[in-house]
Amino acid sequence: RRDSTARDRPPPSPFADIGLVKVLISSLIAGMQPLRAAARAAATTLRHQPGMAEDFGARANSPQIACLNGVREADLVVLILGES
Repeated sequence: RRDSTARDRPPPSPFADIGLVKVLISSLIAGMQPLRAAARAAATTLRHQPGMAEDFGARANSPQIACLNGVREADLVVLILGES
């Protein structure tokens, strides 16, 4: 039996330790519900973890701070823009 060395092993996969991708979906809520629902469904279909402001729940800080923290914690941010 020979000892395994680093050169004998395949390189680690860049995706080996990646869990669910956290996707923050953001837009105006009023008038954007169908697009928000479609974005959530797409993220779920891709086996990502969607999050929206309404998922944050009650927090001690302001809604703006909660959203900014959501952006920091997300791996991907989907910003839906359009006429309000």
